[in-house]
Amino acid sequence: MDFATRALHAGMDSTRWGGASVMPIMASAAFGANNAQQLENLFAGRAPGHVYGRLTNPTVTALERRWASLEEGSRGNVAFSTGMAGISALFSTLVESGEEIISSSSLFGGTRAYFDHILSRSGVKVHYVSPDDPAILKQTISKKTRALFLEALGNPRMDVPEISQWAKIAREASLPLVLDTTLVTPALIQSRAWDVSITVQSGTKFLTGNGTVLSGSITDCGTYDWSTFPGSFLQQFVNRAGKDLALTVALRQVARQNMGASLSPFDAYIAMLGADTLDLRMTRHSQNALALALFLQKRTDVPQVSFVGLEQSPWHKRAHKYFHGRWGGLLTFRVGSKERAYQVLNHLHLARIQTNLGDARTLALHPASTIHRNQDAEEKKRSGVTEDLIRVSVGLESSKDIIADFENALDEAKE
Repeated sequence: MDFATRALHAGMDSTRWGGASVMPIMASAAFGANNAQQLENLFAGRAPGHVYGRLTNPTVTALERRWASLEEGSRGNVAFSTGMAGISALFSTLVESGEEIISSSSLFGGTRAYFDHILSRSGVKVHYVSPDDPAILKQTISKKTRALFLEALGNPRMDVPEISQWAKIAREASLPLVLDTTLVTPALIQSRAWDVSITVQSGTKFLTGNGTVLSGSITDCGTYDWSTFPGSFLQQFVNRAGKDLALTVALRQVARQNMGASLSPFDAYIAMLGADTLDLRMTRHSQNALALALFLQKRTDVPQVSFVGLEQSPWHKRAHKYFHGRWGGLLTFRVGSKERAYQVLNHLHLARIQTNLGDARTLALHPASTIHRNQDAEEKKRSGVTEDLIRVSVGLESSKDIIADFENALDEAKE
């Protein structure tokens, strides 16, 4: 089936649940067994089924199957309560104290904070390298390295790394490549086609797309042989579940279960509804963002617009290569000063001043004073954050109305 069809139908057995066309909310903390032997088999993994909501739930399982189907050819998906919970669970599974990972230096502020303030305090060394410097990446890999990490579209630097080059280096080193596809979703990039090992996403953003519930997603793309993974912890799951299921079983049975980062059935239900329209929404987000970027580019009082859909973007060709003519819904632009950035934001009427992104509604914020406020000057520079920068998550409204709102705000803001 094509992507749009999978997004609507995968994960739902229409012959169950009374023939419901939408997966019901199974609001139960625990699930009973017919006898003691059956419960033992469920706990041992010898029989399919559900025993306790912190482990699995029918609604969450349906969502995981749908999300897994979005990455064609994947081995499976594990859902979490938030995107950061998913990232935390993944790296606690892949890396132990005394080991290392290598990350692109172009990172979402929350991920950078997790690496610097939580993962590093667990005894894990995080090396940051430029996403466009393969020589340094190769030099940084050592016997202690357990994974490479980068974002498909940098936030808020709006850069596109050469994913295939990172994948090639990871493959040569027999390491998994983890790709954060939050800003583009599988609607724009099929990661398996580029030899990515694992994708992570904040399902809160474009994947669900309505600004209602939090969720996180980890998908094993099916390209990495876990029997070759150098970390010792995961090898016990290779022996227990096989090389194909080792990662997803470890994430469910150890990381999610013991961290308590389970997704609620209600949130899974809402996220599953969001998947229905993912393909359509990403097209509209991309179209509207391009229209706004083209308008901003013509303004003499806007010195810089960063959007990969613009031909002038340094990453336009790469974005076309990986995203196939759809660009996502995020852009940034500069207005000359922090004071003027505040004035522009304060004169917006349609767009909302919020920290989220990927909502159906247009959102805007000042990154330097909010999500990147705790970074020092050098970190902000690497992330592409300046004092006059405004980030916009372009929504699904009429592009004419979005443009009119920003036109009015820019006209009202004093230079």
